[in-house]
Amino acid sequence: MTRTILAAFLVLVAGCGGGGAAAQRRRPARCSRDPNAQGIQLARPLPGATGVPITTTTIEIVDDGNLDQLYSLTPQFNLKLADAAGDQDTTTALVEVQDPTGPQPYGTSSYFYQGRSPRA
Repeated sequence: MTRTILAAFLVLVAGCGGGGAAAQRRRPARCSRDPNAQGIQLARPLPGATGVPITTTTIEIVDDGNLDQLYSLTPQFNLKLADAAGDQDTTTALVEVQDPTGPQPYGTSSYFYQGRSPRA
């Protein structure tokens, strides 16, 4: 998958992807998108970035607060990736990370999460 337009990468936070085994990547019947999804933004690579190298291994998002499903059920979420050609992939399960130099659109209530590219 070529990674040329990063704005197209973050299709949605959300599916529940869980763990790592192929069987766990199926979306469970009771799994849904985080209802706080409107408070989520792409953090790294920066939104709208172009020319992002194929060697980029992590995608990072920033969430508004810690009172949502993403915070309490982090490993059940992943990111769907899509490039300008329409090729799609899904990251590994998300993990919470610290990013003091990352964008802080929500001030002190900014929480960061990363998923690794399956091609990493």
